[in-house]
Amino acid sequence: MNLNNLVLPVYHEFFYDKSYFSILYGGRGSGKSRAICQKLIYRILSERNHIIVIIRDKITDHTNTTYKECQEVLRQFNVESFADIRKSPLAIKFPDFNSEILFLGMDDPQRLKGLSGVTAIWFEEISEIKNQLAFEEVMSGFRPAQGLVNYEQVIMSFNPVSQEHWLKSRFFDNNPDHYRTYIKRTTYLDNPYLNPNTVQSLLNLRHLDESMYKVNVLGEWGSIQTGAEFYKMFRYGSHVDSFGRCYYNPNLPLHISIDFNVLPHMTMIVAQVVGKEVRIIDEITGAHPHNTVVGICNLFKSHPEYSLHDAGLFVYGDPSAKARSYVSLDSESNFGRIEKELKKFNPRMKIPASAPRVMLRGQWINLILSSEYNGISILISPKCKGLIRDMLELQEDHNGLKLKEMVRGNIPTHQQGQSDMVGNRKGSYEKHGHFSDALDYFLTECFRMDWTAFARRGGNAMPYIITTARSQSRLRY
Repeated sequence: MNLNNLVLPVYHEFFYDKSYFSILYGGRGSGKSRAICQKLIYRILSERNHIIVIIRDKITDHTNTTYKECQEVLRQFNVESFADIRKSPLAIKFPDFNSEILFLGMDDPQRLKGLSGVTAIWFEEISEIKNQLAFEEVMSGFRPAQGLVNYEQVIMSFNPVSQEHWLKSRFFDNNPDHYRTYIKRTTYLDNPYLNPNTVQSLLNLRHLDESMYKVNVLGEWGSIQTGAEFYKMFRYGSHVDSFGRCYYNPNLPLHISIDFNVLPHMTMIVAQVVGKEVRIIDEITGAHPHNTVVGICNLFKSHPEYSLHDAGLFVYGDPSAKARSYVSLDSESNFGRIEKELKKFNPRMKIPASAPRVMLRGQWINLILSSEYNGISILISPKCKGLIRDMLELQEDHNGLKLKEMVRGNIPTHQQGQSDMVGNRKGSYEKHGHFSDALDYFLTECFRMDWTAFARRGGNAMPYIITTARSQSRLRY
């Protein structure tokens, strides 16, 4: 068999990967399941002595998915004559190779107990398994035979339906097995043989369902919509650039806006404006030890494109940072320090006297998102993951303000009179809102006349937009 022709190029690395955990995730139509079946059957034919278990949430789900896929691969490899295909119970045996494939379900726990002698497990659509404990129990019973010559492997495949799923925290955020885990994300773009009609159906999701488009087409982690989002008029398909328009243009001024919180990082967004179209082209996160004004300015100055920028620079941010710096602990304000650090760009500071009211600016930005109010539009580069996450997930509290969802973590500390971090102490910080605060400060000051006219009317120019807080529903005008 010429595997280079049979296996999609994007899966060549996976095909030979021997990591204990091997994870394929992403959008639909990317060929994940076919590649996994190809690998498992190839291993049986080339290594022999395999017991391979394929697991789905319900055993009945196998019939038209993994069971059928394996048979198609047998035909593709032209090795059907070696396989003994059985329907009750579902299994494919390979007598000449002393191997078999078993199809099991999480709804039949007795058959999952003590997977002794198993050489490989494939969890197909593992995101359907809602209980992490059930997964860990299966793994605790995975005991390959002693003296096993073949390497053991646990393969997982899924569409990233929700970043609240236990899979994300277990294998992506804080994976204790990171040193023995292989991860590959793919989308329909990695499968050149996908039917054009299927491709069009996937792309149509952009206009039908934001969450499904993000998960099934882009292969990115989805989010659960509660109806109480602060930026409730934000639409991934409309406001995230998919046409390559959010690129750096050296002939246009740069607009940077900073949120000065030090945890989980200091935050900067980078934008350019064409007419009244706002293009958020980048975000810069200054994590420790760069979560100081000096630190994040250095990250900006060292950027391969921005470091040579000479078409002008505007600086925005929280007006409270005009006071004595609470980050550097010296006599300068944060904005005073920024002017010094970015002196070569001849920065123009655009800082209002006071912060715009949260509820009112939320109404205004939602109006821009829904109707391009006064001709203002917003487009965000897909690489701005933090800002997009804020726009999708930041919640509204009972008073129409941004919900302060706190998490615990380490807060960097300073020595008196020094700006460098020297230690940490335990504390809490806001999970969301840092990127969107920077966006709010930028928009309200960049379009000061539009914002001021709206604010003076108290939002009365606003059309009927229904917003749902956690405890009540009301109309905003």
